[in-house]
Amino acid sequence: MLVVAMFLGAAGQVGLRSIFVTGATSESTAAISAADSGTQYALFRLRQNPRWRGDGNGLVIDTPELMVHEDQGNVVGYVGDRSQFRIRFNYQDGSGGGDRLPDPKRFLSTPYVSVNNIMSSSPTKVPRADGPSASVTSSSPAPYSVPEFTVCLLVEGRSGQSIVRGNFDDPEPAGRAMSTVIEGFYRVEDVSGLTLDAAAMSAKDFKAELPDGTGSVLVRAREQGGQPRLRSKGKVSVKGGDPVNYLSPDGQVLSGDSKLAANPDSTVTVDQEVKTSNFYDLSWEEVHRADPNGPSMAAGTYVWWDDGTLHFYDLNYKDYLKFAKDNKTHPGKVVNTANLAEGVSVNPSRKSLTLSNDVYVRPGASSSLDSKADPPSDFTVIPRAGAQEAPAPNLGSMGARDQSLALASILIQDRQALSDFFYEQYGASGSFNTDSNADYPEFRFSGAGTPSFRIEADANGFSLANIVAGATGSEEQKYLASILDTDSNLRTQSTEYFSNLGLLNEGALPGVDDDLTPENLALDFQPESGTTAVLSAEGNVRIGSQLNGLGGSITAGGKINIVGFGVDFSANPDAESGVSLYAKGNIGISTFKMDRVTKMGAFQDVAVKGVVYTWSDFVGRLGDKKVDRWGNFNLEGALVAYGGTPGTAEDPGAPGADGNGVVDIKAASATLTFDPAYLLGIVGSAPANLPMERTLWNRY
Repeated sequence: MLVVAMFLGAAGQVGLRSIFVTGATSESTAAISAADSGTQYALFRLRQNPRWRGDGNGLVIDTPELMVHEDQGNVVGYVGDRSQFRIRFNYQDGSGGGDRLPDPKRFLSTPYVSVNNIMSSSPTKVPRADGPSASVTSSSPAPYSVPEFTVCLLVEGRSGQSIVRGNFDDPEPAGRAMSTVIEGFYRVEDVSGLTLDAAAMSAKDFKAELPDGTGSVLVRAREQGGQPRLRSKGKVSVKGGDPVNYLSPDGQVLSGDSKLAANPDSTVTVDQEVKTSNFYDLSWEEVHRADPNGPSMAAGTYVWWDDGTLHFYDLNYKDYLKFAKDNKTHPGKVVNTANLAEGVSVNPSRKSLTLSNDVYVRPGASSSLDSKADPPSDFTVIPRAGAQEAPAPNLGSMGARDQSLALASILIQDRQALSDFFYEQYGASGSFNTDSNADYPEFRFSGAGTPSFRIEADANGFSLANIVAGATGSEEQKYLASILDTDSNLRTQSTEYFSNLGLLNEGALPGVDDDLTPENLALDFQPESGTTAVLSAEGNVRIGSQLNGLGGSITAGGKINIVGFGVDFSANPDAESGVSLYAKGNIGISTFKMDRVTKMGAFQDVAVKGVVYTWSDFVGRLGDKKVDRWGNFNLEGALVAYGGTPGTAEDPGAPGADGNGVVDIKAASATLTFDPAYLLGIVGSAPANLPMERTLWNRY
């Protein structure tokens, strides 16, 4: 028991022995001492984890002096032989209720409910349980509020002959017992080290673009989620939309320049985001991933053909595209439920791939189809005709300058792919980032093959003097257009490269007449209720189909791209992990759908519940000026573009250290709802042995 070791090891720091009842002279005195013991126990737990709400779920302490059991927010402890303390955070109102906790196995009848508001910068109400089975309902009274950065602890101490040590199955036995309640407010002394909750966190700019004249960005928080908040260490901007295009009732925006380039409602406050303050830390080692020794699928590209067969090629996506152009009819290996992993099923009539448990994507040592290809480590599922990400410009009808402008507007949407392109073309390495002043965009690359136009900008301006005439958009986009305009070979190569990725056309193979599109396919996650099915790859994950399911999670050591149709995907807040998407590289979602008969395009909606976490950038493409129908983006949980390598609660990382961390959303509307239920496995940083001061004390 790690908690036991930590608890006992900290005895000298927190005066552990002082919380045990010793020599109580009466039952009433013993009850008071038990309540004191419970308070000290709770404070210890909160110092170690400021999000603690009695959710250790099991026997946490088992010593001769003290036994403590935590059960989904209900805490029962036995001090000595005949004394007990009880602490209740659970509303006992069912899973998904106001507390966002599942019901405990054993209910407590006490009406006194504790509230942890340490990680919030606004007050929240403290309810009294008066509903059926001592539940908290929407009409339950809330006699007062607990202030920001403060926990309200209501600890009941009980003592008497009816109390039997260790009887956790019957924490409220019949018989006489003295009872007392100690109430205290405990505030964090120094809040500068806390990770402030937010619906979205970006290490660089947070950008949203809406259609002209309609739509808005809405940032809000679930009950127990505190003040609605958006945090960015860069700039925050919303373009287009309604006259009031940023809604967040009593919300807060923290930005690197203390500004909000939008038209917010009157209740929104804008403040400075502290450069050194941390985001949620969730390392690769800590995120819940599929076990490499458990059920697995071979890494490569899985391709649906029109006849309902699923064909496997042990090639990463980019290598598959090259292979398929010269081998259009090669069948690869036809796979079905019988020859796939446990918990993976194929439905040919529905053209769906279903996961009911964790599945590891098993890397290969080499490809059997192309000896020159990289060892496969990706997971891709697509229709044979490909999955289009955006409406394609008619580049062939354009002059060089217009082509450069059109290319720049598209290529800039995938910064990581653009970096990969420069690396492949010139042997250059580097990334897109912003200098320390956060005012001048930079394209920094280095290497023996770097082109003569070193891509760089600083306080003195761009090294390339002539920005192409007519260039619009960001400074990055203008500069990229100028570079493309100076080099016809670069323009040609980039057109081919990004066409292969599906950015410039449908990615269809010449001579292949398959009609399947992503809307005809599905990747479904269907784990047992209350559990999670995780798809884990060491490389990239690319989904060119519908993505559906409750209790699903995708983790990738590279990028995650979900392209071609809508998304309705939810993590399970009651399971081990509330993460829905986690990637070391970019996370990109594009829901463009092209009707091949009418040649009209439209964007579909996205609904994701859970934590979306990228070490790099997040790009949501649910709209385009050339398309009338834009999709709505809805995220419930939290969105983190860390822009670097995350650390742990004990050793926090540095957001933005890698020069990335942009959130870029283009949609008809964007709703970001912070829900702490999905963050129970993610601990925000806090100083070791978090100091707290008591600001209120009562005894009932």
